[in-house]
Amino acid sequence: MPRMNFSPSTRRLIADRAGHQCSFPTCNHRTTGPGSEGDEVSGSGVAAHIYAAAASGPRGQGGLTPDELAQPENCIWLCSDHARLVDNHRGTAFPPETLLSYKTLHEARVVREVQGLYSPIGWLHELTISENPLFVSGQKIRFAKLNLVFGNNSAGKTALTEWVAGCFDTSSLARWRGRRSPAVHVRLSFLNPELHDIELKVEADSKLEYRVNGRDIPFNPMGLRIIRLGSVQFAGDDDLLLLSNALNLPPVVVRNLAHEIHSFPHARVRNLQFKIDSEDGLTQLYADVDGTVPGLPLRLLSGRETESIFMEFATAAARVSGRYTPTLLILDGCPLILFDGIFDFYSHHLLDPDNQFQTIMCIPSRNLDLDSLRWKGWEVMRTSGRIPQIVVTQELRTT
Repeated sequence: MPRMNFSPSTRRLIADRAGHQCSFPTCNHRTTGPGSEGDEVSGSGVAAHIYAAAASGPRGQGGLTPDELAQPENCIWLCSDHARLVDNHRGTAFPPETLLSYKTLHEARVVREVQGLYSPIGWLHELTISENPLFVSGQKIRFAKLNLVFGNNSAGKTALTEWVAGCFDTSSLARWRGRRSPAVHVRLSFLNPELHDIELKVEADSKLEYRVNGRDIPFNPMGLRIIRLGSVQFAGDDDLLLLSNALNLPPVVVRNLAHEIHSFPHARVRNLQFKIDSEDGLTQLYADVDGTVPGLPLRLLSGRETESIFMEFATAAARVSGRYTPTLLILDGCPLILFDGIFDFYSHHLLDPDNQFQTIMCIPSRNLDLDSLRWKGWEVMRTSGRIPQIVVTQELRTT
């Protein structure tokens, strides 16, 4: 296959979408400026390939066709220095999912700047697992904007999310701070936009230590808001309280999120209405969900339809939060029903420029069409093995 280069129109498009700035998170170097003469322009920007232009290039070609390799979706705008950096050592330090995330994050920031709005920066980059009771120590996990963790039950998926969240929020460590809880020691690199090294040590209820960039501190002052949604479990008869408990948000905030959902163009749920039953005083939720009869109450919807409503509320909360502070959305057990096209739908949903947050989705599944996730921006990781020898695998592309 010959080398697939980008057309001049594609290069202009990608440069314009990037605001003529480097898309690498810690850079934002302006790539266009005045030349030496009054009628000249100086440029240092590179329309870099995400999947390689040639078969022997960095990151490989992922089984893409020549036409796909030349499309704007396979192009990221970088300064010349970072274009060289991401291709070093055949691009192993910057796989396609990471570059797709950088591109999406940067374009979202440009959109916000054009709108005259503040764009907070906070990006989970890499987790190193040291002392712990579950995983083989020394493993490193690389994060993108969309992160999918899959594997058998009791394979450490929830623990990973708790340790990541615990680097910022001690309440996420409740399970690891009991009287006989085993020790946990992890390190997280975090961009905001400078690269920071956050070290967390937990030893039962006697010790909780934080270090940032090698310095001992009593708590981590860097902000990352965590929105967490677990599996959908109906407990009680009040829908508003059900959503409030699932999202750990006050009922009044959950009620307010309905307007945010209505205004989001990718939402598949509309006309959300909380109504108080005149007889028992309980609040019921009614909604129009794509693919079913409009106006049904929550408890008459199918499992898939119910999960879609919970997902809409969770992403709406993360979307509002992400406009003003770095935010991580953790989906641990929801969605559980993996319908055809689920990752295609939620990639568009979660990659929308208005969704300026990272996502970790955990699902208990062993059989996934990994190639179908190739172009959808997911960093895919599989947990496998048994405690205390669980292994995390990320290099899962099959073509």
